Order: sequence, then structure tokens, then C-alpha cells
Amino acid sequence: MLPKPGDATQPSNWRPIAILKITYKLFSRLLYQRLRDRLETHQTYDQVGFRPDCSVDDAFIVFDAVCGRALEWNLDLWFASLDLRKAFDRIRYDALFDALRGQGVDDHHLALVAALYSHQTGSILGSNDVFDIERGVKQGDIASPLFFNAGLELALGRWKARLSDHGVALDTGERLTNIRYADDLMLYATSLDQLCQMMTLLSEELSRVGLDLNMTKTKILTTCKLEEVLYVDLAGGMVEVLFEEASHKYLGRKLGGNLKKRSATEFANRRCCAWAKFNLP
Repeated sequence: MLPKPGDATQPSNWRPIAILKITYKLFSRLLYQRLRDRLETHQTYDQVGFRPDCSVDDAFIVFDAVCGRALEWNLDLWFASLDLRKAFDRIRYDALFDALRGQGVDDHHLALVAALYSHQTGSILGSNDVFDIERGVKQGDIASPLFFNAGLELALGRWKARLSDHGVALDTGERLTNIRYADDLMLYATSLDQLCQMMTLLSEELSRVGLDLNMTKTKILTTCKLEEVLYVDLAGGMVEVLFEEASHKYLGRKLGGNLKKRSATEFANRRCCAWAKFNLP
């Protein structure tokens, strides 16, 4: 288990890592090399995580371009920064295999993947208790990001098929609905009602593959000028709409409620991080 930022006494702030044998790692790399190009062709432009020639910069380029144009032309846009609860550990195997099959993986290679994920057990160091592992990709396995992206693409593909005029219209005729870096998603909408509809539909499709939204870490941003602090009741949780000086961390970058001050907010964040390295206020 590796600690995550936050209270170390909370189990949710620990990340399980699979301890893999060298022979397993070699076999997994061979399987990864065979499936990588095939699965890559089924990934849409929405996903910029764990892909060649893509990075978090791509997600920020899209966000800054759309946000900047909206502010320049006084357009009302709404964004939702979504957090998936333990995404890598929760994706269901039946959904994962359906995704791989639908994205061109033949039965022979599918059987090899199934063999890697069959009869898995885990244990707690210092305890003799052994438990079965029945969902989730192995963190620490080179093929896991590839498999996770395939499973998430299945859910997002179903979700986009249920949308109509949602998202931001582009000059190409397409609609920008989301940009995601692995399991970190940013939704794009032209109204709060539209955004709520998109999040509700997305929650339903994510649940079909074993994933769900972490509402406590999900935040909404907007180019509109808010008159008061706003919360939205959504999918059984209250989601905060960032107001003025409130801020939120997205892919390592701090975003504030006032999107006109994006650069100033991030500069202040980097300055604080630099001083913190020297234990200075």
C-alpha cells in the first residue's frame, strides 16, 4: 500500500500496489506490445492519458482555449471537474472483457487477459487473512492503463450516445463534451441544467462498469458571474460551484472560482509550493 495525500488513518487515502513476479511482468509486457496499437485506434480524442504523444498539457490547452474564448465573447459556459472513486480498483471484469472484445481483441488474447485476472487473492501484511480480488486492474502492471482506458471508453461511448445537443459546438460540427486524463474528467456544457443532465447520465453509465463519481471531490466551475455560493444536489451528493476566491486542484493545477484570474491563481499556487519546499510560509 502506498500513501496518498490526506489523512493516513483513512483507508481511502492508501493505494494498493500489486506485487508481481518477474515472469509475470515479462509476459504482461509482451501482451501489452501486441494489444497496444489495436486498442489505441479505438480511443477517441477525449482521452489524453496513458497515450503516446499526449499529456496533461493537452487537457489544459483545450480548457484554456474554450474558457478564454467564452470570457472574450461573454458566453456562459459550465465545467465539471469529476473525480472517480477508486477507479482503477473498482472497474468490473465483465465490463473490461466486453470492452476489449468490442475493441477488436480476439478470443485468444482475451483468454490470456482473463487468465491474468483469474484466481487473484490479496492479504494484509501481518495478517493471515486472505481475500479474493474480484474487480479492478492491477496497479503496477504495465498493461493496466491500457485495459483501464478500454473499459472507460466503453462507458463514455455509451454516455455520448445518449447525449443530443449537449456540450460545446465546434466548427467541425462535433460537440466537445469532455476531456479526460485517465480517470480525471472535465465536462463542458453551455448551461447548469445541461451540465447536471450530463453528470446524471454519466453516473448511470459509469455504474454499469463498476465505477462511480466521488461527489466530495467533484467541483463545478463557470464563466458566469455568481451572486452567491451555490451547491447542486446531484446523484445523491451536494456538488459545490466554485465561487470567487474558492479553488480546486485539477491535474496538479489550481483553478479558482474566478476563471478570469486563471494565470494569477496558478502563479500563486506555484509560489506557495516553492516556499513550502523550504518549510517557509
